[in-house]
Amino acid sequence: MKRTENPNLHLPRIGAESLPNDGSQRATYSRMSLDGAYGAWYGPFLSQVAGHAFKSWSYAPNALPGSGTIHRQEDQARAAVDHFMDHSVQAQREERAGHTLPNDRLEYVNGTVTIIDFSAQFNHYYPVPEWPGEEPGSVGTVEAVSTGLGRFYLRREKRVEGGGIVMQQPAQEIQALLEPLYTHDIHENYWGANDDHQSYPVASDVANAAFPNTWPPYEPRRLPQEEEQMVLRRRRAGLTGDPVAGKPNEEERLQQQAIEHLEAKIRFNTLPIKYE
Repeated sequence: MKRTENPNLHLPRIGAESLPNDGSQRATYSRMSLDGAYGAWYGPFLSQVAGHAFKSWSYAPNALPGSGTIHRQEDQARAAVDHFMDHSVQAQREERAGHTLPNDRLEYVNGTVTIIDFSAQFNHYYPVPEWPGEEPGSVGTVEAVSTGLGRFYLRREKRVEGGGIVMQQPAQEIQALLEPLYTHDIHENYWGANDDHQSYPVASDVANAAFPNTWPPYEPRRLPQEEEQMVLRRRRAGLTGDPVAGKPNEEERLQQQAIEHLEAKIRFNTLPIKYE
């Protein structure tokens, strides 16, 4: 299916806030996933029973916000929001999708798109490149194009009325925000012997942040089953490295370094003594 700009105005609006009318005031702090499917926020709360307090909510595709949770301290409410977005969302995404997904790196914090993780995303997870279809409004996948001066900019092609093709670019402030992220992705990935250094595909999260009205949302490719299960086991054990791309995390790197030093010491101690 070719990607088309989203005509459905009833889908969740990115950055929107919706608070129950139960004594709560406007959200003090809110976080929303890039696709608008997951979110959490807290705000001041006042009632005859609780007095002055704070209340937090969260929502997911399989759960509505509900009545919220009352917290006596503001830092407790903020911690509840952060825990849901940092720990619960990724597990729910994997369970809902039935396969591994790259970690979220972009998010709407207080209505503004924000980078929450600068780590590279590897092209094992990238969507398959597509050209615009023949129908007006159809768009191709987003790519990063070289400026010829060592930098890259984002663009995509869109089919317009009459069958023509136009080039689209994201807003300048979004482009400036995303540039370090997709540039890091380009440098960290291996693109093969046919790399022309002129254009590269971009990760799903970068594409969605650059063009948020694209629907259906860009989704990463599924990993082979054996690699997928390995990645899932590592994530659930708290390991953040990506063995598929050959990128161990810092703890694993230091552990491997210690093992190499120990093996070198053993070899040294077993060498025959040389007498002059």
